[in-house]
Amino acid sequence: VESTYVGLSASLKFLDHVELIPAFYYGLGEESGPTYNGYPYHENYNYFVISLGMAYHFAERWTADLRYDYTQKDSDLHYDSYYRNRLTAGVTYRF
Repeated sequence: VESTYVGLSASLKFLDHVELIPAFYYGLGEESGPTYNGYPYHENYNYFVISLGMAYHFAERWTADLRYDYTQKDSDLHYDSYYRNRLTAGVTYRF
């Protein structure tokens, strides 16, 4: 696997205890491996991710967060291209 990517993200204080966290990532990759059904496996692809998150610091060590990610992968193998919408939520405690 060979992969090269670049990303940009920021943490923007929106209100007293709220942060907005936008991000963008772009990558290129190449994968190769053992044969599959008698054919050598080789793939070239590129992908990007656009993300927007929000974090709420509700206590000194506690944070709740919500994040949306859109990912799109374009592959030279037609069956390996995809797009994905993902929504995640979490709570973090820092020691």
